[in-house]
Amino acid sequence: MDSALAVYGRYIDAFPGDDQGLMVRFRRAQLYEGQGRWEEGRAELRSLVTLNPTHELAFQASERIVDHHLRAGEKDLARIEAQRAVENYDHMLSTVQDSETLMRIRQVKARMLLAVGDWRGAYAALTDLWGRYGKLDLGVSAGFSAAEVAERELNDKTRARQLYEELAARGPRPADQERARRELQRLRQEEGRG
Repeated sequence: MDSALAVYGRYIDAFPGDDQGLMVRFRRAQLYEGQGRWEEGRAELRSLVTLNPTHELAFQASERIVDHHLRAGEKDLARIEAQRAVENYDHMLSTVQDSETLMRIRQVKARMLLAVGDWRGAYAALTDLWGRYGKLDLGVSAGFSAAEVAERELNDKTRARQLYEELAARGPRPADQERARRELQRLRQEEGRG
C-alpha cells in the first residue's frame, strides 16, 4: 500500500490538475481511508474539489466526505460538510455557464441535502430539478422524490398532491403520468380515512 501511495504521490506532483491526476488523487484518498487514515484521505478529497470543483470526481469527493461521516455516525460533521458543499454549489450555479455542468451541480446538491436529511432544502432542490428538467428522466424522478419528501418528511400532503398533479399532467411518458395518478388516488383514499 505504501508503495502505491508513493507512486500516486509522484504522479500527482507531476500532473496535479489533469483528469488522470484527479483520478489518482481520488484513488489515493480511497487508499488512505481504507488504511484508517481518514484525515489524509479527506485532505486529498478536498484538494480534488479545490483543483477542479466542476469535475465529476469533485462531486463524488464531496459526497464521499459526507458519506464517511454519516457511516461513522457523525451526523453533525456530515451536516457541516454538506453545508460547505452546498454553499460551493450555490456559488457555482451563479457563475458556471455550461448547461450540462449546471444540471450535474443541481443533481448533486439535491442528493447531498437528501443524504443529511435537510428536507426543506432537498424539497426545494428537487422541485427545481423537476421544474427545469421535467422532460428528462432525472427531472421526473426528482418530481416524484420531491412529492415523497413533501408527504413523508415535511408532512405536507398539499404540496405532494400538487406535484403529483403536475406529474400526471406533464410527465413525458404515459407510465409517469399513470404512476402520478395512482399516487393521487392513494392520497385521496388516505385523506378519506383520516
